[in-house]
Amino acid sequence: MKKMKFLLLVPALLLCACQGETSSATPSLPPASSGSPSSSPSSSSPSSSSSKGPVQVEIPTYDGIPGTPSPILLQGEAPKDYEGVSPLDVIDDGFKAYTLIDHRLANTNYYCTMNGVVDVNVDIVGMHYSQNVSSVKAFVGTTGVSQAVALSKDTFANLSVNNVEQRLEDVRKGYYGYRRGIASTSWIDEETGLGHVQDWEEKDISVNSRPTFLDTFGHDLCGVTNYYVPDSGYVSLTRAAYEEGKYTFDFEFSTSEEKNAGKYYLREQQHMMSTSGSGITSSMVELSIRTLAASIVVDETFLPISMHVEETYQASLQAFDLVRLTSSFDTKFVSFEGEDIPDAYVEDIFDETLSSLREVA
Repeated sequence: MKKMKFLLLVPALLLCACQGETSSATPSLPPASSGSPSSSPSSSSPSSSSSKGPVQVEIPTYDGIPGTPSPILLQGEAPKDYEGVSPLDVIDDGFKAYTLIDHRLANTNYYCTMNGVVDVNVDIVGMHYSQNVSSVKAFVGTTGVSQAVALSKDTFANLSVNNVEQRLEDVRKGYYGYRRGIASTSWIDEETGLGHVQDWEEKDISVNSRPTFLDTFGHDLCGVTNYYVPDSGYVSLTRAAYEEGKYTFDFEFSTSEEKNAGKYYLREQQHMMSTSGSGITSSMVELSIRTLAASIVVDETFLPISMHVEETYQASLQAFDLVRLTSSFDTKFVSFEGEDIPDAYVEDIFDETLSSLREVA
């Protein structure tokens, strides 16, 4: 029998998704619903300011910025509609809660570190393997960079497909960049979970504008997730909880044909497929996103503290379901004032990416 080579995709390679801080023991707020909460929060919760009236959600547009439409915010220039609003005001509206979290993060200098595992089941031959993923993203002002290292734990039957890359984006200043690293000389530290890249391929100067960046990756770096959430039909709130000054929002995102929150995110997976070196292209394999869910922990100002993400995918070839993928990622967010990133590892990546890729623009 001829040996078959299958492609491992990394469904959230650059989703800055560490430490999920929710548990079944966390006290729950009233269940989320389309109407008002059925009961008041417990006395241990902060008082709600729902008497202020409905929370208005502003979806900004960016006239005059070149490029194709994008489902993201402009870093540093998002609406401040979260000001004066308590997380308790939006426990019955997933779209409002998600939007305010997204806006709050977009107006913040921050970095996030993500660690996770992609489990892959090749049903046609009864095989299973997994891949470690480590990524970091940082925004200072309007400038964002990211680095991702995804390395397979196994190399059985040529199933391994590794991805190492850096991206640079500044929508306002109009520069973009991308380069791939050498997987064979990259590694993820077992103790810290941090990814390290020693060698880089020649940078891809074709990804040097907003249209080509979005055409390649489907979405910008800005945003708490990589998902497209333009209205309430794309996201629902399944649970809200409060404990010790932290608010947890559990979201599920629609992946229906009519309202698919992963529609642009899927383009990133196609990019990884075409650059993986596996010989398998997006025209050969049909990839579909089955489920997307995120549990986000925020403070009283909607600033994210941590996030846990679960995603499932199906890869098919000529109508045969070949590969089932399940991703689990944990992200830790750190905000800071000024332009100095308070972490040497992240700062080195930020400076290195800028010096290497800014000249591409």
